[in-house]
Parts: sequence; C-alpha cells; structure tokens
Amino acid sequence: MRRMPQSAVRCAILVAVFAGASCVPSSQDQSERPSDRAATTSPAGAIVVEARLLRLTPTPDPRAVLPYRQAMVAHTYEVQKVIAGNCGAKRIMVAHWAIREGKPLPVERKKGQTYRLVLEQYRDNPRTRGQKLVMDSDEFDLPLYYCVQE
Repeated sequence: MRRMPQSAVRCAILVAVFAGASCVPSSQDQSERPSDRAATTSPAGAIVVEARLLRLTPTPDPRAVLPYRQAMVAHTYEVQKVIAGNCGAKRIMVAHWAIREGKPLPVERKKGQTYRLVLEQYRDNPRTRGQKLVMDSDEFDLPLYYCVQE
C-alpha cells in the first residue's frame, strides 16, 4: 500500500467527508435560549466552552458540493472560557451544519459574537463521517471540533 505525504493527508481531511453545541449567543437572556439544558450539559466526552467567533466560512452553493446533499463549514473561534471538560487551545475550528438535504441553512452566527458551544472532537463523532467539510482557513494546525447541537 502506498503512503500519502502528510500534506496530501491534510488536504484529504479538509475536503474529505466528515460532520452541531448549543450555538446560541452566550449573551442571550436565559429565557430566550431554545435549549438551555443543551447549553449547560454535555454528552460524554464533550467539552463546553464560551468562544468568540473570529472567522466565518461562507456557506457554499449546494451545487458546489455535489454529489453531497449535506455539508458543514468550519469557523474559527477564540476560546474565552472552558465551562466543562478540557480544552487547552486558545483558538479552535468548529464544524457547523451549513447544507441539509441540498438546501442552505440560515447563518445565525456573527463575527465577534461570543457563543456557548458544546463540542466533541470532530474525528471522534460518527455523524461527521461521510460528510463534506468546507474550510476557509489556512490554520490547519488548530484543533477541529464538531458542534454537537444546533
């Protein structure tokens, strides 16, 4: 079996196929949160952080990701506070659903806003396998997480 060079592996991971935290702004009033329980509890192995959105990856046109009918985008965040679990990185990439059943989802995040996120390691979540991931960043060394609840 032929081994791929490390740069090819990184490229393959970025465009390969893998796949939502309560991604509500942390500044929202508790009564406005759609799922306060989801925002404060986490599945086994998950971490909960408050993080500021630094860079938004635009949602691609659904035709651009064909033959996939679903796709995620990875945004860059700066971790402000770790609520639960362990996260040693100050900057992280987080994959969010952007296209479902061939239709773009509304973008409800804004650059500069702080969000409470429930995250799992991207590579460890079975829902990320077989999914398209779009990343508009050259920061390949940042840890990649999956937002487990949208």
